[in-house]
Amino acid sequence: MKNKIAIFTILFLSIACSSKNQEHQINSFAFTHVTIINPTSIHPEEDMTVVIKGNCISLIGKTDKISIPKDVQVIDAGGKYLIPGLWDFHIHSMQLGWPVQSDNWFKENVELNKEIFFPLLIANGITGIRDMGGNLEVLKRWQDEIEEGRIIGPRMVSSGEMLISPNHPYGFNSFFDILVNNEDDARQAVINLKNKGADFIKLISLPSEEVFLSVANEAKEQGMSVVGHADYISAIVASDSGYKSIEHLGGVLNACTNIKLEYDKNYYDNKQLLDNYSEQKASVLFKHLLKNDTWICPTLAIYDLLFYNFYEIDTVDVRLNFIPTYWKKNIWLPYLRDLLRDKTEKDKSRDKRTFERHIEVVSKLHDAGIKLLAGTDAASPFNIPGFSLHKELILLTQAGLKPIEALRTATLNPAIFLGLQDSLGTIEEGKIADIVVLDANPLEDISNTQKINSVVVNGKLITRNDLDKMLAKVELVANKN
Repeated sequence: MKNKIAIFTILFLSIACSSKNQEHQINSFAFTHVTIINPTSIHPEEDMTVVIKGNCISLIGKTDKISIPKDVQVIDAGGKYLIPGLWDFHIHSMQLGWPVQSDNWFKENVELNKEIFFPLLIANGITGIRDMGGNLEVLKRWQDEIEEGRIIGPRMVSSGEMLISPNHPYGFNSFFDILVNNEDDARQAVINLKNKGADFIKLISLPSEEVFLSVANEAKEQGMSVVGHADYISAIVASDSGYKSIEHLGGVLNACTNIKLEYDKNYYDNKQLLDNYSEQKASVLFKHLLKNDTWICPTLAIYDLLFYNFYEIDTVDVRLNFIPTYWKKNIWLPYLRDLLRDKTEKDKSRDKRTFERHIEVVSKLHDAGIKLLAGTDAASPFNIPGFSLHKELILLTQAGLKPIEALRTATLNPAIFLGLQDSLGTIEEGKIADIVVLDANPLEDISNTQKINSVVVNGKLITRNDLDKMLAKVELVANKN
């Protein structure tokens, strides 16, 4: 087996912390009298000064004891709170037009996704994303534009095209999917993605367990990690094969039932999921997840929509002003109408209980010590990029996580998952300056992560005024299109 050096570490060598100012960055600056909240501690550090030079946190200390260099711009941040930059660890940054659009439609509208997605993410304090399926050539181009300072956006890791079987319920799109029919297809897909520069392999569905194992084995041979859905195979098989993270909770819930739910028939039967839940099955699954160090990205935000809030969506929500009018009127709203058509009160009640079961399972996963990642499946209808992550953090606290634990799923945990904890995930000297400045304490109420005063992206300070301008431009672009 080839040397399994973490692909993510290799990827991020180009953005190592440097005190040299780059042309696109503002001068060095310091936050004084600020409270630092690190995800490693429940105890905030009060009245601190944080000095940033280039893209690096160069100095941290008590404000009354630290000596700030003369060439540093001083920003009085009294009453403010610093947290590490946030990650959305399950996002589709070129699929805002989903569902039901043609391959060519996505190609023609892909740049519009960039104009909308990235500003919304930055304005919500998201300085890193794991893109979970898109055209790799385009994603790599966007990543280059961000790293070269031509556009402002989050740092990215991406799978590129997703591996999908012919019988997947949502169909196949050649712009961001790879169709896999057999074991040869599976192995070749992994090799091709590795050669094109994918950071990991993402699976949605495959025709059989044998084909799945071909992907897992080839990925190991190529030194790549595999993540994805586990609703078409056993979540235990996925974990034992070396799956690094299971996305969504579908496969987890399936593995916690006393019956086998067929992916292409009754997998999404809420009654089956509710009536056949087994604590004993859940316990067995959790032991495998722990033993194999398999992470879970629950994406509660999308389940909150599908099983709960789709019934009460505010179609005049001001955040929808950031979504192109055509997409709202011709894609998202018809999708909503189709989803709710013929729903009875009994259906609504069952959907609500299904969502509550999702919350319960996340609570059990957390109690069992299984590592969680904050991701939202943003790009799905009414799941608005950037804003959805704050919803995810709130839902994680509803599942029993303390605010500091929820914060960890979007800061330190992604850094650990990527093997980048030495440069990201906490506010410490020598680390990359990805920081969010808040007007209120998120440890008192996790919803305070939405009260953003400013954002530092790779050492570049973006003030509240600048963030508001970014949002106004997005709204203008959305309405124009």
